[in-house]
Amino acid sequence: MAGDESTVEDGGGGERWLFPTVHKTGQPGKVMTGDAVAAMIQRRAAAAGFTAAQVELLGGHSLRSGFVTEAFRAGAEAHSIMRQTGHRDPKMFEVYAREFAPRRVRG
Repeated sequence: MAGDESTVEDGGGGERWLFPTVHKTGQPGKVMTGDAVAAMIQRRAAAAGFTAAQVELLGGHSLRSGFVTEAFRAGAEAHSIMRQTGHRDPKMFEVYAREFAPRRVRG
């Protein structure tokens, strides 16, 4: 699993899946596919009241890019964010750092 973007450090020096499936007994199972993650996010967004057009734009990648954007807005350093997201190339990372993206206010 080392180096796989679908894993996270577990705090004990090991790694675990970021989005494991969960068996009906509550035990973690296999890793969710990208399509399954996107479907889960879209279901939750629709339930939260997002429009169909907004929901269609969301996926697992939305979580990653949204995290980078919000971390920058909160004042986190680029190196720390890159460590969390697994980015190795600062140029690629900057694509996700939408520093000047306006905040959307729901009315």
